[in-house]
Amino acid sequence: MRVWLLELAAGRFRLLSDQEVQENEQLSEIRTAIVDGPGEPNAAPTTFASNEIASLVGRLVPTTLSPPRPTWRLVVPRRIAPEQKDKLVLLFSLGYLEIWHLDIYNAAVGSPLDTVIWN
Repeated sequence: MRVWLLELAAGRFRLLSDQEVQENEQLSEIRTAIVDGPGEPNAAPTTFASNEIASLVGRLVPTTLSPPRPTWRLVVPRRIAPEQKDKLVLLFSLGYLEIWHLDIYNAAVGSPLDTVIWN
């Protein structure tokens, strides 16, 4: 089945179903551009979107999730996976499965626990 990895921040991706992406107004537009290709230009050739807006299409990455045979299989695109495959962390955040690069995860857990929990 088609699923999507949404890059929340550099090195942090959230797994979303195709239905979740289709039902979200902002993500649905990006999905359409990826699946159907870009539409006709709607700006002058000398008009540019900001880097952040222009790169949105690159923050939604299509992939596949296969049902158990005997286990689930998520294809992690090379663009997301670092050079060494053992450098990813899977965790749940707000009920979503997320994939983090190990260095991003290590930086996040670098703060003392008392500053995270009691602030």
